[in-house]
Order: sequence, then C-alpha cells, then structure tokens
Amino acid sequence: MKFLRRNGSAVAYSILLHLMILSMFIFSFMDTSETVRTLPVPETVNATVLDETKIEQEVEKLRQKEEDKRLQEQRRQQELEDARQKEAERLAELKNQARETEERAAKQAEQRAAEQDAEAKRIEALKEQAEQEQQKLTALEKQRREAENARVQEQKRLEELETKRLEQENKRIAEEKRLADEKARRIAEDKAAEQKKIAEQKRVAQEKEQKRLADEKKLAEQKKIAEEKNAADEKRLADAKKAAEEEQRKKEASEKAEAGRRAEKAVANANALIEAKLNRLWRRPIGTPGGLTCVIEVKTVPGGDVVTARVVQSSGNEAFDRSAESAVLKASPLPVPADAEVYSAFRNFNFRFRPDA
Repeated sequence: MKFLRRNGSAVAYSILLHLMILSMFIFSFMDTSETVRTLPVPETVNATVLDETKIEQEVEKLRQKEEDKRLQEQRRQQELEDARQKEAERLAELKNQARETEERAAKQAEQRAAEQDAEAKRIEALKEQAEQEQQKLTALEKQRREAENARVQEQKRLEELETKRLEQENKRIAEEKRLADEKARRIAEDKAAEQKKIAEQKRVAQEKEQKRLADEKKLAEQKKIAEEKNAADEKRLADAKKAAEEEQRKKEASEKAEAGRRAEKAVANANALIEAKLNRLWRRPIGTPGGLTCVIEVKTVPGGDVVTARVVQSSGNEAFDRSAESAVLKASPLPVPADAEVYSAFRNFNFRFRPDA
C-alpha cells in the first residue's frame, strides 16, 4: 500500500498507457482486415504498417521506462541497505558507550556519589537513544522488504509485458510478409506511372537548375557590391581609429609629463617640510661643531610613521649622528605626501641632515 501511495500517479499512467496500446492494436487489426477485404490499395496498407510501427515504438518506450524505474528502485534499495548498515553500526556504538559508561559509573560510585544521579540520567538517555535507533533500524528493514516485494512484482509485470511484445512481433512479421506479397503484385501496375513521374521530375529539376544559376549570378553581383562597400567602410574606420589612437597617445604623454612635474614638486615640498620639522625638533649636542652633515636611511609606512632611522653616511661625530637619528624618530609622523604614487618615494629613502645649511 505504501508503494501505491508513493507511486500512485506512475501506476495509473502505466495502466492507462497499456489500455491505450491494447485499444490501438485491436483497432489496427480490425481496420487491416476490412481494408484487405474491400479496398486493397497501397495507401491503406501503408497506414496499417505505420500503426503497427507506432505500437512497437510505444511498447519499446514503455519497456525502457520500466527498466529505468527498475534501476532507480535498485539504487534506492541499496541506499536503504546502506542506511540500515550505518544505523546498525551506530546502535552497536551506542550500546558500547552505554556499557562502558555503566562500568565507569560502578567503579567510581564511591568517589562520585554526588554525580551519580546525573550519570544515571545520562546512561538512561543513551539507552533511550539506542532504543530509538533500534526502532529506526527496524523501520528501515521494513522499508527494504517492502521495496524488495515491489521490485519482484515489477519484474513479473515486465516479463508479462515482454511476452505480449513477442506476440505482437510475430503478428507484425506475418503482416509484413502479406504486405510484401501485395507489393510484388502492384509493381507491374506502378511501373508506367513511375516512368512518367521520373520524366516530370527531370523536367522540374532542369527548370530549378536554370533558376538556381540565375539566382547565383544575381547573388554574386550583390556580394561584390557589398564587399566593395565593406572595404570602403573598413578603410574609413581604420583611418578614424588611427587618428583617435594618435590623439590618445598625445594626451597620455601630456598627462604623464604633467603628473611627473606634479610629483617632483610634491617630493620637493615634502623634503622641505621634513627638513623644517627636523630642524625644529633637533637639539645640538654639547660640544659638537657647526657645519656637520650626515645621511639617514628612513623607512616609513603610509601616513608618515617612522619605522626605522639609521645613519648610513656618518658626519664623523658620533653624538651628532645619534642626535640626527633621534630627531627623525621624534618627528614621526613625517609630513609625507598623501598621494600613494608620490608617497612611494618616501617608503624607504635617504635624507641628508644638515641643520646649519
């Protein structure tokens, strides 16, 4: 019953299709008998053969569909079997866990008296879960048996369908033999008509060939005109594209030169600001002479914060060099340009410190 509820529409469709095929077969058989008795003409015979062919095609489609359903059912049964196996393994694991938990509870009863109730409840929950898993496993096994029964019934129905198909195939072979005999009798009558038809077809073919040649000539002329027009359009577009590209190159070169000038100005301004800030923060060490200079390697991050400041070209005076490094660190963040492209020049740069210049 569960199978019918799940596949009710498919079963109804299958029964209806069987009835339609049987009706078509009976009608075709009756119509064939009447046609042979009263109007033995080629058109009626051909119609009968077409009906038989359709029946065979419908039967083959139905057989293929049933085969697909059988394969799907086999896959579903395998999935149910896998699920049942997993549930069985999980149930065994739960049972092992429950048994181990009980053993631990017995050994630790004296030491964990206060936790005994909670442990017992947890064991009970595991037992209940194991029982639920057992019920699930039982349900899955029931589903598997029902699916197997349904598969057996379906296989039986397919075998009956194959038997009917073989019967129809035998009838079809007998009908084809009868039609072959009828066709041999009509060959002599149709020969003259066929010769006349061939002559008419030849005349029509000659007229079509003459028309085709005329059309091809006309199309060739139209194609030539179109190609000439396309060539002119392509040249015009190429000239326009070349002019636009030249204009773009000039514009880009101008913009690049302007950007370079702005960058140089920004770098110079930043250097001046950095030098001014260092001069404000620098304190001359006692006893150092004037006119000293040194080169400091400065590393910064975006925003101007100083990461390191190290003298790479000494002034010859240790106290002066250390005071220069200290002034750079105190000046953090340095007034570097906000523009990312210009700032790249100040990420790692050498700065000549000359407070007396």
